[in-house]
Amino acid sequence: MPLAEIPLSAWRKRSQTFVFRGQPIRYWTTGQGEPLLLIHGFPTASWDWHYLWQPLAQRYRVIACDMLGFGDSAKPINHTYSLLEQADLQQALLAHLQVEQPVHVLAHDYGDSVAQELLARHCEDRFEIASCVFLNGGLFPETHHPVLVQKLLLQRLLLLQPTLRLLLLMPALALAVLWAMRGSWRQTPTAQIGRRGGAGLPPTQWLALVERRVRPAQPPPYGLIVRHYVRSHSHTRSHSPYAPCSPRTS
Repeated sequence: MPLAEIPLSAWRKRSQTFVFRGQPIRYWTTGQGEPLLLIHGFPTASWDWHYLWQPLAQRYRVIACDMLGFGDSAKPINHTYSLLEQADLQQALLAHLQVEQPVHVLAHDYGDSVAQELLARHCEDRFEIASCVFLNGGLFPETHHPVLVQKLLLQRLLLLQPTLRLLLLMPALALAVLWAMRGSWRQTPTAQIGRRGGAGLPPTQWLALVERRVRPAQPPPYGLIVRHYVRSHSHTRSHSPYAPCSPRTS
């Protein structure tokens, strides 16, 4: 059965606003049941989830926001954006909605990195996660090798010259997409999960992934990932009202 699309105009009308550190943030929530936090990727917004919105709302209280600098939320100029602040934003949103029970997290791309910080806080007893699913994101920063288009985006000349940026980035982006898609049509869903973190899976299989629980009687399967994250970022994780920097080492 095909999933129903939510037009962007209708999606925007359903949004609500709360203020995070003086900045207006747009968010969406619907459904009843256990809370499920959706964290979008870069450079998009929460509308990415619109095909899954209604099916997920039949089982969960679904919550999502446009992170600071994305979508319809505030985009302050000369602001120092950080994953830590985006994680603070997710916790502030849950506090605003008076969510006090453990939260399921479904994250994509850039949102995976934000979810990693939330997982680290979970291991520090600063946040409660019931389960977590990563989609198409990087978990180990030191293994990241930026492609040409990502390197070009860092050049100040391209930031100042929109026409030049378009002329140079479009061919590079096309090549990057073709390279990333090579051989994907021959892969099974299991291979796609292992290679791309779930990107390319049909929405029905995403729902199956969300249904997986972390059993309290077993060690959390993400323990190794979290310990690696905390150790790798111990010199950058600053104090926040949500997660004082006291990373565990075991």
